[in-house]
Parts: sequence; C-alpha cells; structure tokens
Amino acid sequence: MGISQICETIREYFSSSRPPVEQLPRPLLACALMKRPGLSTIVSVGNIVRELNMLGFNTGPMPDGSPNLTVACVYAITKEIFRALKLDAVVQLATGPGSFDIQVGPAKGTNVNCLNNTSNGAVT
Repeated sequence: MGISQICETIREYFSSSRPPVEQLPRPLLACALMKRPGLSTIVSVGNIVRELNMLGFNTGPMPDGSPNLTVACVYAITKEIFRALKLDAVVQLATGPGSFDIQVGPAKGTNVNCLNNTSNGAVT
C-alpha cells in the first residue's frame, strides 16, 4: 500500500463522515433546556408500563398475587439505560472555532478546531 493509496483512504473516510451539527443560537438553547424536566427512571417506567397496558399486556399483579415480572424487567432495562446515559455516554459535537469561551482560573481562551469541513466534503 503506497502513500497515495493511504491518503486516498483517509480522504474517503473523512468525506463519508457526517457534517457538523447545526448550532442553535445560545439564547434559544438556554430557553429550550430550562423547559426540559430531566431524566427520571420512574417517570419513564410509568410511561412504558402505561403504553404496555394500552397494548394489552398485563401490568398489574399476577393472578396468584405475585409481582409482575414484566414491570420488573421494564424497570431493570430502563434503570440500566439511564445509568449508561448518565455515566458512560460520550457527547460528541462539532463547534466552529471561537464559538465558546473557556476560563480556568485567571486564564481565558476560546475553542480552536483543527479540522474544517469544506463544501465538497474534503477535510482540510
């Protein structure tokens, strides 16, 4: 594999990647975030159980009075998904150079991006 083939492979990789996300204006983003209630395992489990009930699933106690394992399963899955979102998820986003300010103690700066997408999909 020659250098030109390696360069072409890298160009193809970058041209097939997604373009950066569109950025919302900061005031609009702040207003939208204040309206969100936040993640709640119990609220989501309640919504899922309500939907299962509407679909005809038994979500109450079993006929013999034992707990319903369907609801327990929904709770276990939802709890793990929320745990993963809160502790394991990685947020990746694209921002333009100078789109936000950074301050650590007395030091101030702005973000700098090394890669810029051009209109033809190539990365420079």
